[in-house]
Amino acid sequence: MIIILIVIALILIIFNYKAVKKENSSFKDILRVNEESPEDYMLEIINLRKDFGETITELQKEIIDLKIHNESIIANSYKPINKNLINNDNDVHINIDNDKDYSNNNETTNIEVKSKVEEKITNEKVNKVKTLSQQGLTMDEICAQLNLGKGEVLLIKELYLK
Repeated sequence: MIIILIVIALILIIFNYKAVKKENSSFKDILRVNEESPEDYMLEIINLRKDFGETITELQKEIIDLKIHNESIIANSYKPINKNLINNDNDVHINIDNDKDYSNNNETTNIEVKSKVEEKITNEKVNKVKTLSQQGLTMDEICAQLNLGKGEVLLIKELYLK
């Protein structure tokens, strides 16, 4: 009886030793894989940050261009204001000739001009992206030729070209 118990104990010890050995090697493999994978994630994060930065910079440039264009349209559309200052012994007389009728008309024309400019810019980009993608260019090549971010090109492809 004692011999049977000793044999069973030895068999259990051998099986447990093999299981522990397998567990150690599998743990090392898992650890090695996990140590390598954060580098891949970091590279992806860096690429995403770069793409977002490029897209934001391009959007800021476009916003500034639109503001300048809008200001020039507004400056050209308003009538000049005549101000005459007359100084006589501490008396100041200000004569201002304003036509307030043009303010409402200019607001609607500014909105119309903004929408037309935005549509024109959007249509040009969409057409350029469409022609370049039909020519078989890759996403990076399209971005490089049009100076657009990958996000913007993807949006154009997804929204307009389907």
